[in-house]
Amino acid sequence: MGEKIYHWSIAITKLVYLNLLWLFFTALGGIVLGVMPATVALFAVIRQGIRERELLKVGTSFTAYYRQEFLKTNLVGIVFVMIALFLYVNYQMTQMATGYLMIGLHYVSIVLLCVFILLLIFFFPVYVHFQLPVSKFLLQPLLLLFFSPIEVCKVVVILTGTYYLFHWIPGLLPLIYMSLPASLIMLTLHRRFLILPVYNSTNSPIL
Repeated sequence: MGEKIYHWSIAITKLVYLNLLWLFFTALGGIVLGVMPATVALFAVIRQGIRERELLKVGTSFTAYYRQEFLKTNLVGIVFVMIALFLYVNYQMTQMATGYLMIGLHYVSIVLLCVFILLLIFFFPVYVHFQLPVSKFLLQPLLLLFFSPIEVCKVVVILTGTYYLFHWIPGLLPLIYMSLPASLIMLTLHRRFLILPVYNSTNSPIL
């Protein structure tokens, strides 16, 4: 019993440490330029911990991943921002319009926004797990999103569950609000990656 308590206390401590690192490096990049590389570094360190069954040298690894991926992930971030702005403008336009066709388009825009959010979430585990050419950095997460319905449902459950957890215990919010869902999502999708022969035969881990 005491050993299990020690194990969980260490795991929670590392989740808090990871969350603080994410906050620090996001702020270090002025938030706008820091959020993408910091999030990639977060998922990369978690993936490393899953593969090695233990998180070692968390701060050193996080810093290395952040520096290594700073430029590339910010370029990718520009693409995501452009897509997000397009979808948001489209949503606002259909919201103000009238008529059955526009109402239908409004619901389509809501669906597209939801798909985009899931695509963004799936991007980070895929990015840190596989060496993908620039032309596929959006395609592969999108394919995974549409051909892995069970994992999509699990991710939605994880996001919903953590939302209510932080709603009920708001004191946890500044401590593990990024590291906890990121760990659960990476663990869920990592298992999926291992049984996808198309991924394992054509791509190799980048980190």
